[in-house]
Amino acid sequence: MHSIKIEQCVLDEWQDISNLVAHLCKVPSTLLMQKNDQTLHVVIASDHPDSPFRAHQKINSSPGSFCNQVIETQQPLHDPNVLKEPEWAESSVVKSGMVSYYGVPINWPDGSVFGSFCVLDNKASVRTEMEITLINQFAHIIELTLELTYSKDKMYQLSITDDLTQVPNRRYFFDNLYKEFKRSRRHDSTFSVAMFDIDHFKSINDIYGHSKGDEVLVNFAQQLQQIIRKEDTLGRIGGEEFALIMPHTNLDEALNILGRFKKHFDSVLVPPGDQRITFSAGLAELTDSCENAESLIKRADKLLYQAKQEGRNRICC
Repeated sequence: MHSIKIEQCVLDEWQDISNLVAHLCKVPSTLLMQKNDQTLHVVIASDHPDSPFRAHQKINSSPGSFCNQVIETQQPLHDPNVLKEPEWAESSVVKSGMVSYYGVPINWPDGSVFGSFCVLDNKASVRTEMEITLINQFAHIIELTLELTYSKDKMYQLSITDDLTQVPNRRYFFDNLYKEFKRSRRHDSTFSVAMFDIDHFKSINDIYGHSKGDEVLVNFAQQLQQIIRKEDTLGRIGGEEFALIMPHTNLDEALNILGRFKKHFDSVLVPPGDQRITFSAGLAELTDSCENAESLIKRADKLLYQAKQEGRNRICC
């Protein structure tokens, strides 16, 4: 399942489509449903006064439900009178007063399931060949919009991700730093920033070669990603240098977090050569003397330089 946010302008277009299909098919309900585990989420519902469904409504996705069958079989389902079929008696369609159903599957461009688009009537009715063609065309429009949304999100993810380590890049890190600075100033709260540098990284490149040095960078970044908190933002600033934003975290708390990082790396052997990797870090907390985000990160960078001057494998704050 994709966790891509669909923009409001797209939802507005889908709402217009849903209303138009309901009008042309002369039915009260058209629904765009999204599958989420065992729940169907109503993304868009026609705004006809006789429709029992509303956007953001959640419907249990039982194995025998109409939309679930459409999604699982990846085939359209047309039932002009559901009341004639006893197996549908407990379905949400019947319980909501709907009598006829026509639904088609909707997928993301990579073939994974998005959900379904369906047309429901509160009386027995057969969808005409022209109506079915119309519904399928609108479903195709929705899938094309999903393709654009998917491509836009993929391009955005590429633009904020470091090619080598796959952690957020410098641009994304500093964008978040500026946002966190403004948020903290607005709410009179604090946060801390750490700058990391892998110790003796040049020696690793000299001894093992740059490709092996890249392996160390990737491994180091992956290890950090696994142990940082969900609310923290890790970024590769450049070369062997990384940085971390820790929201709502004072200096003592941040020092404890970095202490856990050091303890973790003390017990981890990193290829090539199954060696232990150490790092130096500079740690700074937002204070009243910080005029802007740049002054905070510069302080952390200065403390990083101090940690390296004092012998490396240490944290200065």
